[in-house]
Amino acid sequence: MTTLPFLTDTRDHLERAVAQVKAAGGTSIAYSALHLKPGTKEWYFQWLESAHPELLSRYHSLYSRGIYDPKEYRRWLAAKLSPTIRRHGLERTTLEPATGIVGSRTQLRIRDTGAERSPIAEEMPPKLALRAMWQPMLF
Repeated sequence: MTTLPFLTDTRDHLERAVAQVKAAGGTSIAYSALHLKPGTKEWYFQWLESAHPELLSRYHSLYSRGIYDPKEYRRWLAAKLSPTIRRHGLERTTLEPATGIVGSRTQLRIRDTGAERSPIAEEMPPKLALRAMWQPMLF
C-alpha cells in the first residue's frame, strides 16, 4: 500500500484501506510513502499543480532532496498506520531471524503445523509443487 502525502494519509483513509485489505482476505500489509523517480516526479507535480495546487509547495519541500520523502514523514506515517494494521491483525512478521525474510502470520501458522508445502504450492501441478518448498514470497 502506498500513501500519497496529504491526500491518502488521513486516519480515516488509512482505516478504510486497511479494513478493505482485511475484508478482501489479506493476511498482512506492506506500506510505504510515495517515492517519485525522475519522469514520474515531473508528471506527478504537473498533475498535482492542476488537481491540488494548494499542496504543491508542501510537495516541493518534501521531495526537494530526492525521490523519497524525509524520514520524519515516514516515521510519522508508521506511527499513524501501525496501530491500525495491528488492530486488524495484518502485521508482517519475520520468518527467519538470520535472513530477515518477511512474510505474514498466515505463513507462520501453516509452517508451524508441519505443512511441507507453501499455500501457493497447493495450486500447482505436483511436479512444480515439489520445487515450491518454503520460498520467500515476492510481490
